[in-house]
Amino acid sequence: MFGSSKEKVTLAPGSRFQRRIGGLFTELAEVLWVNEEPSGIPHVHYVVRLRCEGTDLTSDASHDRRTLSLAAFRNRYRGAEVV
Repeated sequence: MFGSSKEKVTLAPGSRFQRRIGGLFTELAEVLWVNEEPSGIPHVHYVVRLRCEGTDLTSDASHDRRTLSLAAFRNRYRGAEVV
């Protein structure tokens, strides 16, 4: 996703990225906003939803808001599917 020079992904509110964790879980990250902190470092604010494959169960992290630097977010979701 982020490492490809052919496909440039823009992070904007509502952008969603899905990746597999282990064999049973899928993590879905939805961008809330991207801004530059007073330190000058851009940060991505997003919510995470975890789902266990083969069930209707979604974790309590469904409304778990997180913040990562833009660089850390791109690294974490490198290769993730854009949904």
